[in-house]
Amino acid sequence: MIIQMFDYVSDFGGNKDTAKQLRVEKIMPAISKGKKVVLDFADVNGVTQSFVHALIAEAIREFPEEVFELVEFRHCTRDVQVVVEIVAEYMQEGSD
Repeated sequence: MIIQMFDYVSDFGGNKDTAKQLRVEKIMPAISKGKKVVLDFADVNGVTQSFVHALIAEAIREFPEEVFELVEFRHCTRDVQVVVEIVAEYMQEGSD
C-alpha cells in the first residue's frame, strides 16, 4: 500500500489527528497483516515531531521487529527524514 502523504497533509504534516487517522485506518491494519506500507512524502516540506510520533509510534511499540521492514518512508526531504529518525530512535530506546 502506498500512502501519498501530500494528499492528507498538503506541504506540512502537523495535525496529529490526521496522523492518528492514517495510523488507525491504514498503517496498523496493514502491518498487522504483514503487508508493506509506503509513506510517500513527495512534495511535503516538513513535519512536526508530534505528527510523526502519532503516525508511527504505536507501530514501533507493537511490532518492533517488523515495523522497519514493513514501513518505508519515501521521498522525504532532509527535514522530514531527520524528524522520522528522531522519533524512531526515541521509540527504540524506550523499548529497551
